[in-house]
Amino acid sequence: MPLADLEGHLFTLHVHGFDGFERLSDVELQEPPSAKRTGVRFMLGPECPQSVKFVGMLYRDTSLERRAVDGMVHPAMQFRRADGTTLTGFICSQVLGRPGQERCLMVYCEPLPRLDQNRESSMLFVGGFDSADAMNDTERAMSFLAFSYPTETSKTYVSDSPPWTSSRHSIACSRRRPMRS
Repeated sequence: MPLADLEGHLFTLHVHGFDGFERLSDVELQEPPSAKRTGVRFMLGPECPQSVKFVGMLYRDTSLERRAVDGMVHPAMQFRRADGTTLTGFICSQVLGRPGQERCLMVYCEPLPRLDQNRESSMLFVGGFDSADAMNDTERAMSFLAFSYPTETSKTYVSDSPPWTSSRHSIACSRRRPMRS
């Protein structure tokens, strides 16, 4: 699905076991923002959570205004989810006057209980979905991307069991049509 047509969920990244990942150095933490990279800091409370979920949502600016608690879009803003709870999200958008200026990427983070009890640390990415119509229609073929780290082997495992073809540690999954990278 072209990003220009997407409204809503873009990706989810689950991470747990932070000690299993390399920390940024003090120098990296102090690097100034650039055109290709900037840092954001999520405040998760006094205790380090067992697991966190980062979610990327793509919205038109007008749709994002309706989600904002104060009705204004800010680089770091409070927004209201469908269940009525509020979270802080960081907003990225194209420079005014450039194509796509009305599209905003919102990234938020929230703590979760540990997802994988068998590993010290892990990471799971899910994104690249087909349209909502295709995802909700069990009669239509659909696809999405998934990545799980660590993997026991570099092979991609794909199963042909209907209605989903999926993999234990796959790069891509689809319903009724495996996609391989």
